[in-house]
Amino acid sequence: MDHVCYGKAIEKKKGDDATDEDIPLVIQTAFILISIFNKGENIMLKKIVGIALASVLAFGVVSAHAQDEETGYISKGKVAEVAPYMVYMGDHYHRGIDLVFHDDVIYTPINGVVEKLVKYDGNLFLIVITNDNVKDSIVLANVKDSSLKEGQVVKVGDVIGEAGSNAIHFEYWPSGYGNGETANPRPFLALNGTVFDN
Repeated sequence: MDHVCYGKAIEKKKGDDATDEDIPLVIQTAFILISIFNKGENIMLKKIVGIALASVLAFGVVSAHAQDEETGYISKGKVAEVAPYMVYMGDHYHRGIDLVFHDDVIYTPINGVVEKLVKYDGNLFLIVITNDNVKDSIVLANVKDSSLKEGQVVKVGDVIGEAGSNAIHFEYWPSGYGNGETANPRPFLALNGTVFDN
């Protein structure tokens, strides 16, 4: 059965977390929020409704994707979200979330290929991993001591690098890196076993 979610037709497969009832509810909620957004004159209300809408759409996308690929946690220990999704940063909106790790090791939560790897500030890395089947991507920045290489195939549970004392920036791109918009990565990570302590 096909469901329209986040502007795309997503084929619902057996075992998906999103049930036949969930997807229409997500769409109905999105339409209600859009209606409130369009009628609202208060700028702050529009910002709040916009963030709520982004979260609702992210839930729909993540639920539909969740069981289409093998996924896993990003950390064996708990993580804390220290900068939320779409918070206004002065001149732009935050397109991901920032995480503090209680366990130093960072694991890849998806199977895929290292699409991009950039080293900066000595031993810090920006890493983009794209899943060849689902075509979604994750982006991590501020990763320490990564031994990955561009073009390398990675599997769920492979070590990406270390967090150290850095807050790790994490983005989730449902349609692939640079295509469309990011979605809130917290539901994606939580569905795949990452435990948040806040």
